[in-house]
Amino acid sequence: MVWIFVLSGSMMMMCNPAESNIWIVERDMPQTRNLVPILNRTTLIAAGPGPAATCTINQPVREIHIKEGPFWPRYGSKARMGLPVLAPDDFPCREPRVLETPLVSKKDTEIVLQWKDIKLTRGEGAAVHSDTWLGPPDMYHISQGLSFGDILVITDYQAQLDSGNSVTLTCRITLQNKHSEPVQGIDFSFFFPRALLDNETGQEIPLLEDFSYITQGFSDPQPLDLLICDGLGRGAWGPRCTILKESLEPGKSVDCSIQVKGKITGKEVVIVPLVSLVARISARYWPSSRIEISPPGKVHYSDYTHFNLVVGDSRLFRLAPGKATVEASAPLVRQFLDLK
Repeated sequence: MVWIFVLSGSMMMMCNPAESNIWIVERDMPQTRNLVPILNRTTLIAAGPGPAATCTINQPVREIHIKEGPFWPRYGSKARMGLPVLAPDDFPCREPRVLETPLVSKKDTEIVLQWKDIKLTRGEGAAVHSDTWLGPPDMYHISQGLSFGDILVITDYQAQLDSGNSVTLTCRITLQNKHSEPVQGIDFSFFFPRALLDNETGQEIPLLEDFSYITQGFSDPQPLDLLICDGLGRGAWGPRCTILKESLEPGKSVDCSIQVKGKITGKEVVIVPLVSLVARISARYWPSSRIEISPPGKVHYSDYTHFNLVVGDSRLFRLAPGKATVEASAPLVRQFLDLK
């Protein structure tokens, strides 16, 4: 006899006189690789006291999610993350064996990645890792700013021409938790590019002359000036401002801002900030894996989402002599980053 559990975010317990005793933990980690979103999923399964069990893990996806790309699909050790999964203290196995490439089957429009006939005795466990395409590089853009599931980044940007070619650019940012559970381990950053990297000479190409700025509400009073990349993936220098919080309660928000002053250069430029977010939340945004267990028994299930994203901002500043505007960045973000 085989029982199939379609798992959601709650613990399910079923009993049988000769019941198995199975622990399952599932972590979804939306990430970006070269600013393109992918989903890294880890499923841990282990057997506790009781008879040996045979399990099959089925992960439903769409065909587009596993269409070959530069960073996807990847399975097993090739998709394994260094960040450990947060398993309960009583999880029976601390060193689960890693399962490699799954079977891939198709039924109608659904694709199923399947790791089948996983045999587990007491204290044994297995781990399944997968990297699949998640969406286009502007998938988190919304009219108010950015939406990472129940974590919103609400933005209000203004560009004001002052005397001559002087300009003031203002970015007001609100980080908000719309979920019914706390968001934990928040590491949010906002990078404002001031100059691009000249790939031939290694020198700076200023986006604004006489660049200066002031910030409010960030965790770092003196943000680091870094060479990383902007929201279009171009090498860029600028200040990176951060918010660090252990927890953000339901319905709560954090406000911050950066105001930049400078002089417009002699040609049109676009300034595309870069946003990053690391945070954990007890929420599910994609279909759970379907787990088959034989013999049926007691199932201890938990899951969570761990965002680990670096994305191009949903707005950009377009500057030219006598012109300073705020525009949606999606068309340029797709042009620079969309690899399909």
